[in-house]
Amino acid sequence: MTEGRQRKLDFLAKTGMFSIAGFFLAALPIIGIIGIQQLLNLIGIECSIAWGLIWVLTFIGCVLSPIVFIRFIQRTTLDNEAIGKRLLVFNILEYTFIQTSLGYFFTNGQTLCYLSDGQSGLEFVFTGWLAIPILLILSYIFNQVRAARKKQEELEYQN
Repeated sequence: MTEGRQRKLDFLAKTGMFSIAGFFLAALPIIGIIGIQQLLNLIGIECSIAWGLIWVLTFIGCVLSPIVFIRFIQRTTLDNEAIGKRLLVFNILEYTFIQTSLGYFFTNGQTLCYLSDGQSGLEFVFTGWLAIPILLILSYIFNQVRAARKKQEELEYQN
């Protein structure tokens, strides 16, 4: 440990603060996703196929990013402030991945592209709200992983 005592990094508290913003700004990430869908349309991919591709990629992202972040936590030597900044990036990406992936269960590409069926994209706001508890659970897991790593470091230091 460095000179002086570093404040303990609490992933859950930081994610809780992020979640407050995520609750009120749930539509913001989807604007970016719709932009990606429009770019895919510009390069010639049909709209409903573009949504299918986006859902596959975001599902892969929402599964892989926690694994990558856990490996990062286990191996990093960065200070808590730097880890906290990376947690913010993780939260933004994972929130967007989860929010978009969950949209698959509430709508489809045909409806988003060509029909209204009473839907106006608001289902993505609701999936954003559903993503918040998932992020909080992941942050709890990150706290546990970090605590286990600290305990292991202390044991190695004593030996």
